[in-house]
Amino acid sequence: MGNGCFFFDYREKLLSNYPGIFPKRDTIDPNEPEDERKEREAEERKQDKWSWFLFAYHLAKGSILEHEKIFGLNFIYVLNFRSCEIENKKAFEHYDYSRYTIGTGQG
Repeated sequence: MGNGCFFFDYREKLLSNYPGIFPKRDTIDPNEPEDERKEREAEERKQDKWSWFLFAYHLAKGSILEHEKIFGLNFIYVLNFRSCEIENKKAFEHYDYSRYTIGTGQG
């Protein structure tokens, strides 16, 4: 029983530490129509069930052939790398990094 609690505590900590990857749910409107509530709850259940797999799917760009590469990487490194991308999207779009030759074999 203790190991199960550890897993869920660890999972909750990861989800809260990486909100850009695993966003928290918005405040629920008490006047939300029944059909919208059911749709939202279905999406939340799907996200809870598949959150890590959907993240891996995104990294693999939908290709099952890329999953082995992804799962071979350090999990925390992948979360930090993706969080950096998400949080710095505007910076990456603003600056022209193409002028740098680091990692290209040129120079």
